[in-house]
Amino acid sequence: MEVSSSQIDPRRLKRFLRHVCLIAKKQKDRKEARLKLRRQLQKLKRLSKKRNLRIEKEIDELNNKINLVLEKEAELLLKEQKMDISSEMLVREVTKNREKIKKMADTLESIEKTIKRYIETKTERERRIKELEKKIKASVKSKREKSALRKKLNELERAYKRLKNKGYNLEPIKDKIDLLKLRLI
Repeated sequence: MEVSSSQIDPRRLKRFLRHVCLIAKKQKDRKEARLKLRRQLQKLKRLSKKRNLRIEKEIDELNNKINLVLEKEAELLLKEQKMDISSEMLVREVTKNREKIKKMADTLESIEKTIKRYIETKTERERRIKELEKKIKASVKSKREKSALRKKLNELERAYKRLKNKGYNLEPIKDKIDLLKLRLI
């Protein structure tokens, strides 16, 4: 798996390298301590050969116990390294999860914006529909009124013709009837 330098977190890299250096230093210090201990034990053995066999037995037993302690310490170090690896894996998983959460939050924000725009559009359409309905109702109402006025105008024209046939002078009324016809057109 190749990782570009832009994907490496400098803080985490620094922390990782510091841990590697600390572990290397611990290993070096342990080796030096073991070497010094062995030298010291060898000195004691040389001295004990001159003095007493019992001291040599005690030194051997002490050497065995020291080796046992060093083995246990090595086991603990391995466990610590495994825990470090596990913690690194957990950190990677947490980082991945954070990225996923950020993507989800971005998606959710995008959805919210889309829904908001949809609601605004829907509200605007509803407002325009209500305006159009009002206009249509007003238009229908005015058509009804015009229809009723036409009927009355027709009645007036018939009445005018009847009265004119009877010999009445109704020219001013004729002018008003013509004006009403023009308004209805």
